[in-house]
Amino acid sequence: MPTFESADRAEGRQQKNLIEFFSACKERLFYYGLEDESFYFEQVRDHLVEGGSLDPKKAANILGL
Repeated sequence: MPTFESADRAEGRQQKNLIEFFSACKERLFYYGLEDESFYFEQVRDHLVEGGSLDPKKAANILGL
């Protein structure tokens, strides 16, 4: 039976994977000259690094719109 501690570790790994994913997207978009698109992925990454979650109701705010 999973414990709270193992659930916290799994959630932490998932959060880390999301941050790495958005970082990779940002880098690749920038590499291909898509600087505006890269900026939005960076916004999401920064939001996650600061402890935020991906709340669809806050999408515009997360993207800085």
